[in-house]
Amino acid sequence: MRVRILFIALAISAFTIQSCEEILQGIPITFDLTETVTMDLMPQGEFSIIEEVETKAEEQVATVGATLDDIKSIKINTMVLSINDANPDASFDAFDRVEVSLVADGLDEVIVASKELTETGITSVEIDMNDVELADYLKKEVVTYKLSWATNTDITEAFDVDVKSNVTIQVQIPE
Repeated sequence: MRVRILFIALAISAFTIQSCEEILQGIPITFDLTETVTMDLMPQGEFSIIEEVETKAEEQVATVGATLDDIKSIKINTMVLSINDANPDASFDAFDRVEVSLVADGLDEVIVASKELTETGITSVEIDMNDVELADYLKKEVVTYKLSWATNTDITEAFDVDVKSNVTIQVQIPE
């Protein structure tokens, strides 16, 4: 019986210490964002699509009773580009490189992710993430993202690309 009580006491202590550590580190809120961009007809070369999007960070942190001031950190965990098109022939074969960057009012442009595309026949690609802190950017109401790419041939048919990001916001709930 003593061993059982000692085990339960140790388990409760470990849980309490872990919970306190999580509170000190903040509460993670992880969610997905998806934006769709159209790749128009274009000649071979380097191009960019620039889109303004609402960050919705305030909505996300409100789910745990926090505000923008409570945000400690925002990181993009993954970013996947997927062709969203009825055209079965659409692929990323014409692309050599893709890059995603962010800029917000009063802040410098930062490269969030990039990838050299060497495979053929792919319709979805996970981009290599840079370890950048984005709290200052995504606390803004609107952020501008830039999708840039280099092509090795002309794009002769337009198609849509979904840019899906998985984001984690660490918030520190005020006492």
